[in-house]
Amino acid sequence: MATSVLTPRSSTLSATDTPTLGQMMAWWEAMWADPTDLQTAFADGFPRELDDFLALLRDTERLFWMYLKDQEPLGAFWLHDLLHDETGGLCGGWLGVHIIQAARGLYGWASCEIIRQTLTTAGLVHVFAAVNVHNRRSQAYTRRGLRFTHVADYKQFTLFMGQPTDVIIYSWRRDDHLLALTEARKRADRNMASLYEKAMA
Repeated sequence: MATSVLTPRSSTLSATDTPTLGQMMAWWEAMWADPTDLQTAFADGFPRELDDFLALLRDTERLFWMYLKDQEPLGAFWLHDLLHDETGGLCGGWLGVHIIQAARGLYGWASCEIIRQTLTTAGLVHVFAAVNVHNRRSQAYTRRGLRFTHVADYKQFTLFMGQPTDVIIYSWRRDDHLLALTEARKRADRNMASLYEKAMA
C-alpha cells in the first residue's frame, strides 16, 4: 500500500509498507547517527539494533510504513499495541514516528499528511500517542502537525534512560479520550510487569 502527497516544494513524498532492506538500513543508520537525539524519543525497550527491530516487526503484531522521496528514506512510522474491535478487526493502536534530522525542516510537516492519509485509508480510527514530557519537538509535531488532542499527563509511564518518566497521552479523535486513558493504563501495567520480570531474571 502506498500513499503520496505533494509538498510545498513540489516534491512528492510517498509512504510504503514494503520498504527494501537497503532502505531500512539507510533509515536506521541515519536515525542512530546522533543517539542523543533519541534519548527522549524512544523508551528503554526500543531495539538498538536493526536486526532486533526487524525481528520485532516480523514476530509481533505491528504495522510499519516508511516515508520516501525518490526512493530515498526520510523517516518511518508504525503502530504497536494494536486495538481490535468486537469482531476481531484491526481498528487502531499506538503511533511511533521517526523522521531523520536532515528531512525535518523540509518535509517534517508534510509527513503529517502522509500519516493521516495512510491511517485513514487503512481504516484505523482509534490512534494514540505517548510522548516523553521532556520531548517538546515531538509534542509540537503530534499536536500541531498530526492534530492529535491532549488527553492527560501520565506519571511514570515507562523508563527512559533507566528512569521512570512521565509522558503526555494524545488521541487522534476527541471522543476517544476515555479509551485512550484505558489503553494507556494497560500499557503502563505491561511496562511495569516487564520491568519486574527483568529484575527477577
